[in-house]
Amino acid sequence: VCGVKLSAGKPYVKTTSFDESSVVISLGVTGQVSGQVLIAVHHDVACDIASKMCMMPITQLDDLSMSALSELGIIIYKRYFD
Repeated sequence: VCGVKLSAGKPYVKTTSFDESSVVISLGVTGQVSGQVLIAVHHDVACDIASKMCMMPITQLDDLSMSALSELGIIIYKRYFD
């Protein structure tokens, strides 16, 4: 989708905190298993991914780039959990 290769590892539980430079995509999961899936990236990485998805330079996250990142979260979820 955006020229970045992803791979799924073994799921695990992690306690972590995010700083103000983190962008977190939160996906709710329902069905046989319920909970949340969090995808966290640094602000610069989020801008780079959004730039590739929107096919234009993005240096600050706005409604369009946040929408693209949300869509990426859905694509990743559907790829590995659907």
